[in-house]
This record gives sequence, C-alpha cells and structure tokens, in this order.
Amino acid sequence: MSALHHVLASLVALFWAAAYFSTQKLYDCGVGPFAVLILKAVLAYGLLILIAPKRIYAGSIKAEVKCMLLGVTFVPLYGGLTNLALAHGQAANTAVILATGPLLGVLIASAVLSRVKMHWTTWLGLCSAATGVILTVIDGEILHDLSGTADLLAMGAALSWALYALVLHRLRTVPPALAARKCLGWGILAAMPFYFMEEPTEVLSLTDPVVIGNLLFLSWGAMAAGLVLWHRVIAVIGAKAANYWHYLTPFAAILIGGFFFEEQMSFIGLMGAGLTVCGLILGQRGVNAANRDAARRRQAA
Repeated sequence: MSALHHVLASLVALFWAAAYFSTQKLYDCGVGPFAVLILKAVLAYGLLILIAPKRIYAGSIKAEVKCMLLGVTFVPLYGGLTNLALAHGQAANTAVILATGPLLGVLIASAVLSRVKMHWTTWLGLCSAATGVILTVIDGEILHDLSGTADLLAMGAALSWALYALVLHRLRTVPPALAARKCLGWGILAAMPFYFMEEPTEVLSLTDPVVIGNLLFLSWGAMAAGLVLWHRVIAVIGAKAANYWHYLTPFAAILIGGFFFEEQMSFIGLMGAGLTVCGLILGQRGVNAANRDAARRRQAA
C-alpha cells in the first residue's frame, strides 16, 4: 500500500508540472490569471461534490476554520500568486522557486511551532536552496531578460504553500475528499474579489476546444484529483515523505518546457535548480534529524 502511494505522489507531482504549461496556454487564448483560477476551481468543486462525502459541516468549529484557512492559503494565495507568476515569467523558473514551499512549511512547523533547534544539515540545506534560487533568478532576469516580478510572485506562492501545508498537517479529523471539497469551496469565495478586479474574459473564448480541454485537465486532473490524491498520500506516508516527491516537479517542468514549449534555461539555471532541490532534501533531512534528537531527549528525561 505504501509503495502505491509513493507512485501516486510522483504522478501528482508530474500533473502539477504539466499544469503550469496548461495555464500559460489558456493565457494565450485570452483567459486571465484569476479567471483560470476560478474556472478550474469551480469545475473541480463540481466534481468533488459527486465523489466527496455529502456532509456540509466539517464536524466542529475548529475543523471548519481549518478548512477555511486551507481554502484561503491554497486558492487565492498559492493558486493566485502562481498564476500571476506564470503570466509574467516562464514556467520552469517559477517551478524551481515554488519547490521551496514544502521546506518552508517544514521549517515553520518545526522551528516555530515545535521550537526544535535546527540541525546543522538544515542550515546547509537552506544555504544550498537559497543559492539555487539566486542562480535561478539570475538565469531569468539577467541571461534571459525575464521580469523579476514573476520571481517575487513565485516566492510569495511558495510561502503560501508552506502555510497551506501547515494547516493541512493539522487537519486530521476530516476525510481527504471532504477536506479537498471544502478547501475549494472556501477558496473560491476568497478568490472572487480578485476575479472581479481583473479584465473580464470573453465568453466566446470559453467555447474554444483548446480552452475546454485545458480547463478540464487543470480542474479535474491537476486540482481535484491532485488535491484528493495528495491529501490521501500525506495521510498514508506522511508529509515528510510526500515532500520528496514534490521536489520532482521543477525537473519535470524544466524538461517539459525545454522539449515542448521552447523555454530556455542556461547551465546556470540548471545548476540553480539542482542546488535548490539538493538544498530542500538536505534541509528536510536536517529537520527530521532534529526531531529525532528532540524525541530521544524527551524519552531520556
């Protein structure tokens, strides 16, 4: 069962990498960033209504508030900032920066909430990841003359993912499908003001088969199936193990962008991606080691 969930985690990571390019394809068809976000969230929510438990209430006020926070951090913050980053830059660079989200979440959970002293490996990982992000920014802004706005937006999205993961880690009492449905429901409500603030999308463009196909992939594949499977994977193998598969996403995005979408990344950018992912793995290993040391000290006491 555990091996199956590792396979599912890798598939979700590949889905999310492909979703970056699917989103940019919708931009080329005249659909705005928050229009893409709202449309795919609504379609995904409609599917989850059919497959998720039919409960309206999460079971307690505390669980309902957590579902609301989950929706706010995932849809308008993470999803909105990611879509805006993709509108200003290329997908591969954005994916590398977004990959830092899981490590940020682990660090917040361990250093701030658990107050565990960080391991030296974590500091080494942070230095490696920070160096990798800097090289990725240099590759985009200096070597390929891309907008620095995209990098800032991607960094904000990575922090939003960290907050989302932190809330999800503490949402134990709600089934994965129900948590995903309620996450999208609250998230759609929170994202609507941003949708109304951007330029309206032409209704006629939504009848384009390319638009329909990409929306269905983004909503039913990357968002609905991805959310449910990711929640399930975390419930079975844990957030720490699942995060390792999340690190596959930037490399998949680099390969897809290079082979199919003519995105350019120099050796410096590739080195930055490698340093970022190596740093994330080292950082998480350090957090795990610090938690084990803290647990041994508590047992000894």
